[in-house]
Amino acid sequence: MNASKSLFFCAICATVSVLVAGCGDKNKDEGAAGASKSDAAEATKAAPADVEVTDETVVAEVDGEKLTYAEAMKTVKRMLGAQGAPAEQVDMIAKQMAPRALPQIAEQFVATALLKAEAAKKGFKATAADIDEAISNTVAKLPDDMTFADVLEKMNITLDEARKEMSEGLAINKLIEDVTKSMKAGEEAIAKFYEENARYFEKPEQVEASHILIKLDGADATNETAKAAAKAKAESLRAQILAGTNFAELAAIHSDCPSKAQGGNLGSFGRGQMVKPFEDAAFALGTNEVSEVVETQFGFHVIKVTGKTPAGKTPLAEVREQIEEHLSGEQKMEAVQKLIEDLKAKAKVFINEALTKPQPPAVPEMSEEDLNAALEAVPASEPVAIESAPVEVKPAEEAKPAEAPAEVKTPETPAAEAK
Repeated sequence: MNASKSLFFCAICATVSVLVAGCGDKNKDEGAAGASKSDAAEATKAAPADVEVTDETVVAEVDGEKLTYAEAMKTVKRMLGAQGAPAEQVDMIAKQMAPRALPQIAEQFVATALLKAEAAKKGFKATAADIDEAISNTVAKLPDDMTFADVLEKMNITLDEARKEMSEGLAINKLIEDVTKSMKAGEEAIAKFYEENARYFEKPEQVEASHILIKLDGADATNETAKAAAKAKAESLRAQILAGTNFAELAAIHSDCPSKAQGGNLGSFGRGQMVKPFEDAAFALGTNEVSEVVETQFGFHVIKVTGKTPAGKTPLAEVREQIEEHLSGEQKMEAVQKLIEDLKAKAKVFINEALTKPQPPAVPEMSEEDLNAALEAVPASEPVAIESAPVEVKPAEEAKPAEAPAEVKTPETPAAEAK
Protein backbone atom coordinates (compact mmCIF):
# COMPACT_ATOMS: atom_id res chain seq x y z
CA MET A 1 0.00 0.00 0.00
CA ASN A 2 1.45 3.35 -1.07
CA ALA A 3 0.82 5.77 1.76
CA SER A 4 2.92 8.55 0.29
CA LYS A 5 -0.25 9.22 -1.63
CA SER A 6 -3.59 10.11 -0.12
CA LEU A 7 -4.97 7.88 2.60
CA PHE A 8 -7.76 6.50 0.49
CA PHE A 9 -10.37 7.64 -1.94
CA CYS A 10 -14.06 6.87 -2.18
CA ALA A 11 -16.66 7.94 -4.70
CA ILE A 12 -19.02 10.59 -3.27
CA CYS A 13 -21.82 9.89 -5.69
CA ALA A 14 -22.98 7.04 -7.87
CA THR A 15 -23.87 6.52 -11.48
CA VAL A 16 -24.21 3.56 -13.77
CA SER A 17 -21.52 2.59 -16.26
CA VAL A 18 -21.97 4.20 -19.65
CA LEU A 19 -21.06 0.88 -21.19
CA VAL A 20 -24.45 -0.46 -20.04
CA ALA A 21 -26.55 2.69 -19.95
CA GLY A 22 -27.72 2.64 -23.55
CA CYS A 23 -29.17 -0.84 -23.82
CA GLY A 24 -32.70 -0.09 -22.73
CA ASP A 25 -34.23 1.83 -25.61
CA LYS A 26 -32.97 -0.47 -28.32
CA ASN A 27 -35.25 -3.44 -27.83
CA LYS A 28 -37.44 -2.61 -30.83
CA ASP A 29 -35.33 -4.50 -33.39
CA GLU A 30 -32.37 -2.14 -32.96
CA GLY A 31 -30.46 -4.33 -30.51
CA ALA A 32 -30.63 -7.47 -32.60
CA ALA A 33 -29.63 -5.55 -35.70
CA GLY A 34 -26.67 -3.95 -33.93
CA ALA A 35 -25.27 -7.23 -32.61
CA SER A 36 -23.27 -9.67 -34.65
CA LYS A 37 -25.43 -12.30 -36.32
CA SER A 38 -22.95 -14.90 -35.14
CA ASP A 39 -24.12 -14.27 -31.58
CA ALA A 40 -27.36 -16.11 -32.22
CA ALA A 41 -25.58 -19.13 -33.64
CA GLU A 42 -23.15 -19.23 -30.73
CA ALA A 43 -25.56 -18.13 -28.00
CA THR A 44 -26.42 -21.61 -26.76
CA LYS A 45 -22.74 -22.43 -26.33
CA ALA A 46 -22.31 -19.50 -23.94
CA ALA A 47 -25.50 -20.29 -22.02
CA PRO A 48 -26.17 -23.12 -19.55
CA ALA A 49 -26.35 -26.47 -21.31
CA ASP A 50 -30.12 -26.86 -20.87
CA VAL A 51 -31.04 -23.34 -22.07
CA GLU A 52 -31.74 -22.50 -25.71
CA VAL A 53 -30.93 -18.87 -26.50
CA THR A 54 -31.49 -16.57 -29.47
CA ASP A 55 -30.64 -12.94 -30.10
CA GLU A 56 -34.14 -11.97 -28.95
CA THR A 57 -34.04 -13.92 -25.68
CA VAL A 58 -34.79 -11.50 -22.84
CA VAL A 59 -32.04 -11.34 -20.22
CA ALA A 60 -33.78 -8.69 -18.08
CA GLU A 61 -36.83 -6.43 -18.25
CA VAL A 62 -37.98 -3.40 -16.27
CA ASP A 63 -41.53 -2.11 -16.80
CA GLY A 64 -41.49 -3.24 -20.42
CA GLU A 65 -37.94 -2.07 -21.20
CA LYS A 66 -35.98 -5.12 -22.30
CA LEU A 67 -32.38 -6.19 -22.41
CA THR A 68 -31.99 -8.89 -25.05
CA TYR A 69 -29.23 -11.44 -25.29
CA ALA A 70 -27.90 -9.68 -28.40
CA GLU A 71 -27.67 -6.38 -26.52
CA ALA A 72 -26.05 -8.02 -23.50
CA MET A 73 -23.39 -9.65 -25.68
CA LYS A 74 -22.79 -6.34 -27.44
CA THR A 75 -22.20 -4.82 -24.00
CA VAL A 76 -19.68 -7.54 -23.13
CA LYS A 77 -17.81 -6.88 -26.36
CA ARG A 78 -17.85 -3.16 -25.81
CA MET A 79 -16.39 -3.59 -22.35
CA LEU A 80 -13.64 -5.80 -23.77
CA GLY A 81 -12.96 -3.24 -26.49
CA ALA A 82 -12.73 -0.46 -23.92
CA GLN A 83 -10.27 -2.60 -21.94
CA GLY A 84 -8.09 -2.98 -25.04
CA ALA A 85 -8.71 -6.67 -25.76
CA PRO A 86 -7.26 -7.74 -29.14
CA ALA A 87 -10.00 -7.29 -31.78
CA GLU A 88 -9.45 -10.74 -33.23
CA GLN A 89 -10.09 -12.35 -29.82
CA VAL A 90 -13.05 -10.27 -28.65
CA ASP A 91 -15.72 -12.68 -29.91
CA MET A 92 -14.04 -15.71 -28.35
CA ILE A 93 -13.39 -14.00 -25.02
CA ALA A 94 -16.94 -12.61 -24.94
CA LYS A 95 -18.45 -16.07 -25.35
CA GLN A 96 -16.17 -17.39 -22.63
CA MET A 97 -17.08 -14.53 -20.30
CA ALA A 98 -20.83 -14.52 -20.97
CA PRO A 99 -21.92 -16.93 -18.20
CA ARG A 100 -20.00 -14.87 -15.65
CA ALA A 101 -20.74 -11.43 -17.11
CA LEU A 102 -24.50 -11.74 -17.72
CA PRO A 103 -25.53 -11.63 -14.02
CA GLN A 104 -23.70 -8.33 -13.50
CA ILE A 105 -24.91 -6.88 -16.79
CA ALA A 106 -28.51 -7.77 -15.94
CA GLU A 107 -28.28 -6.13 -12.51
CA GLN A 108 -26.67 -3.02 -13.98
CA PHE A 109 -29.37 -2.84 -16.64
CA VAL A 110 -32.09 -3.02 -13.97
CA ALA A 111 -30.43 -0.32 -11.85
CA THR A 112 -29.91 1.89 -14.89
CA ALA A 113 -33.48 1.52 -16.09
CA LEU A 114 -34.92 2.27 -12.64
CA LEU A 115 -32.72 5.31 -12.05
CA LYS A 116 -33.21 6.60 -15.58
CA ALA A 117 -36.98 6.45 -15.20
CA GLU A 118 -36.84 8.13 -11.77
CA ALA A 119 -34.58 10.89 -13.11
CA ALA A 120 -37.02 11.55 -15.95
CA LYS A 121 -39.97 11.52 -13.53
CA LYS A 122 -38.29 14.16 -11.36
CA GLY A 123 -37.26 16.29 -14.32
CA PHE A 124 -33.51 15.79 -14.24
CA LYS A 125 -32.00 16.26 -17.70
CA ALA A 126 -28.57 16.74 -19.21
CA THR A 127 -28.04 19.74 -21.43
CA ALA A 128 -25.97 19.76 -24.61
CA ALA A 129 -23.37 21.77 -22.66
CA ASP A 130 -23.25 19.05 -19.98
CA ILE A 131 -22.57 16.42 -22.64
CA ASP A 132 -19.94 18.54 -24.37
CA GLU A 133 -18.19 19.04 -21.04
CA ALA A 134 -18.25 15.30 -20.35
CA ILE A 135 -16.71 14.62 -23.76
CA SER A 136 -14.04 17.26 -23.13
CA ASN A 137 -13.23 15.68 -19.76
CA THR A 138 -12.92 12.28 -21.41
CA VAL A 139 -10.66 13.62 -24.16
CA ALA A 140 -8.44 15.33 -21.56
CA LYS A 141 -7.73 11.97 -19.92
CA LEU A 142 -6.81 10.15 -23.14
CA PRO A 143 -3.22 9.29 -24.08
CA ASP A 144 -1.64 11.70 -26.55
CA ASP A 145 -1.91 9.17 -29.36
CA MET A 146 -5.63 8.47 -28.85
CA THR A 147 -8.62 10.49 -30.03
CA PHE A 148 -12.27 10.40 -28.98
CA ALA A 149 -13.02 8.77 -32.34
CA ASP A 150 -10.61 5.98 -31.38
CA VAL A 151 -12.54 5.46 -28.14
CA LEU A 152 -15.83 5.19 -30.01
CA GLU A 153 -14.29 2.73 -32.43
CA LYS A 154 -12.93 0.57 -29.61
CA MET A 155 -16.37 0.50 -28.00
CA ASN A 156 -18.14 -0.07 -31.33
CA ILE A 157 -20.43 2.90 -30.76
CA THR A 158 -21.38 5.94 -32.83
CA LEU A 159 -21.06 9.53 -31.61
CA ASP A 160 -24.86 9.90 -31.52
CA GLU A 161 -25.17 6.72 -29.43
CA ALA A 162 -22.42 7.94 -27.10
CA ARG A 163 -24.08 11.33 -26.61
CA LYS A 164 -27.42 9.63 -25.88
CA GLU A 165 -25.88 7.30 -23.31
CA MET A 166 -23.93 10.14 -21.72
CA SER A 167 -27.12 12.20 -21.51
CA GLU A 168 -28.85 9.38 -19.63
CA GLY A 169 -25.86 8.89 -17.33
CA LEU A 170 -25.65 12.58 -16.53
CA ALA A 171 -29.35 12.75 -15.75
CA ILE A 172 -28.94 9.82 -13.36
CA ASN A 173 -26.05 11.57 -11.67
CA LYS A 174 -28.15 14.67 -11.14
CA LEU A 175 -30.80 12.52 -9.49
CA ILE A 176 -28.24 10.88 -7.22
CA GLU A 177 -26.59 14.17 -6.32
CA ASP A 178 -30.03 15.45 -5.29
CA VAL A 179 -30.76 12.36 -3.20
CA THR A 180 -27.40 12.43 -1.40
CA LYS A 181 -26.69 16.19 -1.21
CA SER A 182 -27.31 16.45 2.53
CA MET A 183 -25.23 13.43 3.52
CA LYS A 184 -22.02 14.22 5.34
CA ALA A 185 -20.06 12.38 8.00
CA GLY A 186 -20.09 14.06 11.42
CA GLU A 187 -17.10 14.92 13.58
CA GLU A 188 -17.88 12.14 16.04
CA ALA A 189 -17.91 9.51 13.29
CA ILE A 190 -14.67 10.85 11.84
CA ALA A 191 -12.92 10.76 15.23
CA LYS A 192 -14.22 7.25 15.91
CA PHE A 193 -12.95 5.98 12.56
CA TYR A 194 -9.56 7.56 13.22
CA GLU A 195 -9.21 5.85 16.60
CA GLU A 196 -10.57 2.48 15.51
CA ASN A 197 -8.23 2.37 12.53
CA ALA A 198 -5.16 3.77 14.25
CA ARG A 199 -2.85 1.22 12.63
CA TYR A 200 -3.53 2.73 9.21
CA PHE A 201 -2.24 6.10 10.29
CA GLU A 202 1.11 5.00 11.68
CA LYS A 203 4.10 6.54 9.90
CA PRO A 204 7.42 4.67 9.80
CA GLU A 205 10.71 6.42 10.38
CA GLN A 206 11.92 8.14 7.22
CA VAL A 207 14.99 9.99 6.02
CA GLU A 208 15.40 12.49 3.23
CA ALA A 209 18.69 12.07 1.44
CA SER A 210 20.76 12.95 -1.60
CA HIS A 211 23.58 10.94 -3.10
CA ILE A 212 26.31 10.93 -5.68
CA LEU A 213 26.77 7.64 -7.51
CA ILE A 214 29.93 6.58 -9.27
CA LYS A 215 28.50 3.71 -11.22
CA LEU A 216 30.09 0.37 -12.00
CA ASP A 217 28.53 -1.79 -14.64
CA GLY A 218 29.51 -4.40 -17.16
CA ALA A 219 33.09 -5.60 -16.93
CA ASP A 220 34.02 -2.75 -14.58
CA ALA A 221 31.94 -4.34 -11.81
CA THR A 222 34.50 -7.14 -11.47
CA ASN A 223 37.60 -5.27 -12.60
CA GLU A 224 39.61 -4.39 -9.50
CA THR A 225 41.43 -1.56 -11.22
CA ALA A 226 38.18 0.02 -12.40
CA LYS A 227 36.63 -0.44 -8.94
CA ALA A 228 39.60 1.19 -7.26
CA ALA A 229 39.41 4.15 -9.65
CA ALA A 230 35.66 4.58 -9.06
CA LYS A 231 36.10 4.43 -5.29
CA ALA A 232 38.95 6.93 -5.44
CA LYS A 233 36.75 9.34 -7.39
CA ALA A 234 33.98 8.96 -4.78
CA GLU A 235 36.48 9.57 -1.98
CA SER A 236 37.73 12.71 -3.74
CA LEU A 237 34.18 14.04 -4.13
CA ARG A 238 33.47 13.33 -0.45
CA ALA A 239 36.58 15.24 0.55
CA GLN A 240 35.46 18.23 -1.54
CA ILE A 241 32.04 18.16 0.14
CA LEU A 242 33.58 18.05 3.61
CA ALA A 243 35.77 20.99 2.60
CA GLY A 244 32.68 23.03 1.79
CA THR A 245 31.89 22.41 -1.89
CA ASN A 246 28.17 22.37 -2.62
CA PHE A 247 26.86 18.77 -2.64
CA ALA A 248 24.14 19.41 -5.24
CA GLU A 249 26.56 21.07 -7.63
CA LEU A 250 28.98 18.13 -7.47
CA ALA A 251 26.11 15.66 -7.89
CA ALA A 252 24.88 17.51 -10.99
CA ILE A 253 28.33 17.25 -12.56
CA HIS A 254 29.66 13.88 -11.41
CA SER A 255 26.80 11.56 -10.38
CA ASP A 256 25.86 8.68 -12.66
CA CYS A 257 22.32 8.53 -11.24
CA PRO A 258 19.42 10.27 -13.02
CA SER A 259 18.81 12.04 -9.69
CA LYS A 260 21.71 14.30 -10.69
CA ALA A 261 19.07 16.48 -12.36
CA GLN A 262 17.74 17.19 -8.84
CA GLY A 263 21.19 17.67 -7.33
CA GLY A 264 21.20 14.03 -6.24
CA ASN A 265 18.00 14.39 -4.21
CA LEU A 266 16.22 11.06 -3.70
CA GLY A 267 13.40 12.47 -1.60
CA SER A 268 12.14 10.71 1.52
CA PHE A 269 12.16 6.95 2.01
CA GLY A 270 11.61 4.41 4.75
CA ARG A 271 13.37 1.20 5.65
CA GLY A 272 13.09 -1.55 3.07
CA GLN A 273 13.00 0.82 0.11
CA MET A 274 16.72 0.98 -0.60
CA VAL A 275 19.32 -1.74 -0.94
CA LYS A 276 20.61 -2.71 2.50
CA PRO A 277 24.10 -1.11 2.53
CA PHE A 278 22.63 2.19 1.32
CA GLU A 279 19.76 2.03 3.82
CA ASP A 280 22.04 1.23 6.76
CA ALA A 281 24.35 4.13 5.96
CA ALA A 282 21.52 6.63 5.41
CA PHE A 283 19.62 5.80 8.59
CA ALA A 284 22.83 5.92 10.66
CA LEU A 285 23.49 9.53 9.67
CA GLY A 286 22.23 12.63 11.41
CA THR A 287 20.69 15.56 9.56
CA ASN A 288 23.22 17.28 7.24
CA GLU A 289 25.83 14.57 7.85
CA VAL A 290 27.77 13.03 4.97
CA SER A 291 28.51 9.32 4.84
CA GLU A 292 31.70 7.47 4.19
CA VAL A 293 31.88 6.04 0.67
CA VAL A 294 29.30 3.24 0.50
CA GLU A 295 29.59 0.33 -1.93
CA THR A 296 26.50 -1.38 -3.37
CA GLN A 297 25.89 -3.50 -6.45
CA PHE A 298 25.40 -0.25 -8.37
CA GLY A 299 28.76 1.28 -7.55
CA PHE A 300 30.05 3.73 -4.94
CA HIS A 301 27.87 6.31 -3.21
CA VAL A 302 28.39 9.43 -1.16
CA ILE A 303 25.21 10.08 0.85
CA LYS A 304 24.01 13.21 2.58
CA VAL A 305 20.95 13.13 4.84
CA THR A 306 19.00 16.39 4.67
CA GLY A 307 16.11 15.52 6.94
CA LYS A 308 14.72 12.86 9.27
CA THR A 309 11.15 12.09 10.30
CA PRO A 310 10.66 9.90 13.37
CA ALA A 311 8.04 7.17 13.44
CA GLY A 312 4.68 8.33 14.70
CA LYS A 313 0.99 8.73 14.00
CA THR A 314 -0.38 11.06 11.34
CA PRO A 315 -2.42 13.77 13.10
CA LEU A 316 -6.17 13.64 12.60
CA ALA A 317 -6.11 17.12 11.07
CA GLU A 318 -3.99 15.83 8.18
CA VAL A 319 -6.34 12.96 7.28
CA ARG A 320 -9.68 14.37 8.40
CA GLU A 321 -10.75 15.35 4.88
CA GLN A 322 -10.02 11.90 3.46
CA ILE A 323 -11.84 10.17 6.32
CA GLU A 324 -14.86 12.41 5.85
CA GLU A 325 -14.83 11.66 2.12
CA HIS A 326 -14.65 7.94 2.81
CA LEU A 327 -17.44 7.87 5.39
CA SER A 328 -19.69 10.22 3.42
CA GLY A 329 -19.13 8.10 0.34
CA GLU A 330 -20.25 5.00 2.21
CA GLN A 331 -23.40 6.78 3.37
CA LYS A 332 -24.20 7.95 -0.13
CA MET A 333 -23.65 4.57 -1.72
CA GLU A 334 -25.94 2.99 0.86
CA ALA A 335 -28.56 5.63 0.07
CA VAL A 336 -28.30 4.96 -3.66
CA GLN A 337 -28.61 1.21 -3.10
CA LYS A 338 -31.70 1.78 -0.95
CA LEU A 339 -33.17 4.01 -3.66
CA ILE A 340 -32.67 1.27 -6.23
CA GLU A 341 -34.23 -1.34 -3.96
CA ASP A 342 -37.22 0.93 -3.26
CA LEU A 343 -37.72 1.59 -6.97
CA LYS A 344 -37.36 -2.10 -7.74
CA ALA A 345 -40.10 -2.95 -5.23
CA LYS A 346 -42.51 -0.67 -7.08
CA ALA A 347 -41.54 -1.77 -10.59
CA LYS A 348 -42.20 -4.86 -12.64
CA VAL A 349 -38.76 -6.43 -12.88
CA PHE A 350 -37.83 -9.66 -14.62
CA ILE A 351 -34.37 -11.24 -14.64
CA ASN A 352 -33.87 -14.42 -16.64
CA GLU A 353 -32.42 -16.65 -13.95
CA ALA A 354 -31.60 -19.38 -16.45
CA LEU A 355 -29.09 -16.99 -18.02
CA THR A 356 -28.00 -14.99 -15.00
CA LYS A 357 -27.18 -17.69 -12.49
CA PRO A 358 -23.39 -17.80 -12.13
CA GLN A 359 -22.09 -20.47 -14.47
CA PRO A 360 -18.69 -22.04 -15.06
CA PRO A 361 -17.03 -21.34 -18.41
CA ALA A 362 -18.80 -23.34 -21.10
CA VAL A 363 -16.94 -22.74 -24.37
CA PRO A 364 -14.79 -25.80 -25.07
CA GLU A 365 -12.65 -24.07 -27.72
CA MET A 366 -10.90 -21.89 -25.15
CA SER A 367 -9.53 -23.18 -21.87
CA GLU A 368 -9.29 -21.10 -18.69
CA GLU A 369 -5.53 -21.01 -19.23
CA ASP A 370 -5.97 -19.71 -22.79
CA LEU A 371 -8.48 -17.12 -21.57
CA ASN A 372 -6.10 -15.86 -18.92
CA ALA A 373 -3.29 -15.70 -21.48
CA ALA A 374 -5.52 -13.68 -23.80
CA LEU A 375 -6.47 -11.28 -21.04
CA GLU A 376 -2.82 -10.90 -20.03
CA ALA A 377 -2.15 -9.76 -23.58
CA VAL A 378 -4.41 -6.78 -23.01
CA PRO A 379 -2.39 -3.59 -22.43
CA ALA A 380 -1.93 -2.73 -18.77
CA SER A 381 -3.21 0.82 -19.15
CA GLU A 382 -6.41 1.88 -17.44
CA PRO A 383 -9.61 1.12 -19.34
CA VAL A 384 -10.90 3.91 -21.51
CA ALA A 385 -14.31 4.99 -20.27
CA ILE A 386 -16.50 7.74 -21.60
CA GLU A 387 -17.14 10.21 -18.81
CA SER A 388 -20.82 10.71 -18.23
CA ALA A 389 -20.46 12.72 -15.02
CA PRO A 390 -17.85 14.04 -12.59
CA VAL A 391 -18.11 10.91 -10.43
CA GLU A 392 -18.78 7.24 -10.93
CA VAL A 393 -19.74 4.25 -8.84
CA LYS A 394 -16.88 2.63 -6.98
CA PRO A 395 -16.84 0.43 -3.92
CA ALA A 396 -15.36 2.06 -0.87
CA GLU A 397 -11.71 1.14 -0.57
CA GLU A 398 -10.17 -0.06 2.65
CA ALA A 399 -8.31 2.68 4.43
CA LYS A 400 -4.61 2.65 3.70
CA PRO A 401 -1.69 3.49 5.99
CA ALA A 402 -0.86 7.15 6.07
CA GLU A 403 2.77 6.42 5.27
CA ALA A 404 4.18 3.20 3.92
CA PRO A 405 6.78 2.21 1.33
CA ALA A 406 5.35 2.36 -2.15
CA GLU A 407 7.76 0.00 -3.80
CA VAL A 408 11.40 -0.86 -3.27
CA LYS A 409 13.54 1.98 -4.55
CA THR A 410 17.11 1.51 -5.68
CA PRO A 411 19.57 4.30 -4.98
CA GLU A 412 20.32 4.87 -8.66
CA THR A 413 16.64 5.59 -9.31
CA PRO A 414 15.47 9.21 -8.91
CA ALA A 415 12.88 9.68 -6.19
CA ALA A 416 10.32 11.06 -8.60
CA GLU A 417 10.34 7.82 -10.54
CA ALA A 418 10.63 5.52 -7.55
CA LYS A 419 7.58 6.78 -5.70
